Amino acid sequence: STSQLLKILERAPQAAYRCPFVPIHRIKMVVSVFYGVPMLDMISRRRDAKTVNARHVAVYLCRQLTSLSYMQIAPHFGYPEHTSVLHAIRKIEMKRKTDRELDKALRAMTDELTGGHSIA
Repeated sequence: STSQLLKILERAPQAAYRCPFVPIHRIKMVVSVFYGVPMLDMISRRRDAKTVNARHVAVYLCRQLTSLSYMQIAPHFGYPEHTSVLHAIRKIEMKRKTDRELDKALRAMTDELTGGHSIA
């Protein structure tokens, strides 16, 4: 029913703007090129700051640009559970509020991935 749909959208308003057609491998590729981090490193256990940041950005963009759940995103980055995905997303959301360069980078990568239809 319409009222049920409205309740769902109120709980997760950004879900209405997700693009289910952006493949995860393309998101990984764009982030990999942007940050100069090999794609394989993003799914590895490497924990250096550059790799972790690129991985977190890729996870964030996967959540923003696909209809996948945290649990569906986790295995694409070698995470054992969905809470790791949640942590990565929250970390980027917090950094984005104060880091203009990160915000600019996220917009640029989103534009690249969506053909200029920025939604991030």
